[in-house]
Amino acid sequence: MFCPHCDGALPSTWVWQRADRCPICRLVVGAGRATETQGDGITLSGAGTAAGILGAAARRESAPAGDRPVVAEALREAARALGKEVGRLRMLDYQHAADLNPALPGLGVVLSTFGTWKLARLHAGDRTPRAAATDAAGERKHSAA
Repeated sequence: MFCPHCDGALPSTWVWQRADRCPICRLVVGAGRATETQGDGITLSGAGTAAGILGAAARRESAPAGDRPVVAEALREAARALGKEVGRLRMLDYQHAADLNPALPGLGVVLSTFGTWKLARLHAGDRTPRAAATDAAGERKHSAA
């Protein structure tokens, strides 16, 4: 059985006749709403909500910031494994990849390193963030224009 929000595998002891919380995204899966097959990852009913909950949990864990090139390469590796462009890699996709591959840094490390998911994808992708709108420490530069 799989969660309809995050597409995560539910425990084998899952009782689908009653509502319970998904152990991954912590959203309530209503009675009979768990799916028997893993979805395509596009039509998830609460993917945005699940990503928000995962992101908030990752930020709360206060993971130390990693080395930017190493973390960016981890994002590229996860995207390659899923057959996606880095710019199309969702937070849920990366979380699943990190759960399966312990060599990848956790979501908390990614968010601590870059500050936001969007900046992490931009640094790891082909495009660079707007002509280095952030400095090496990830702080926004203020221009005196």
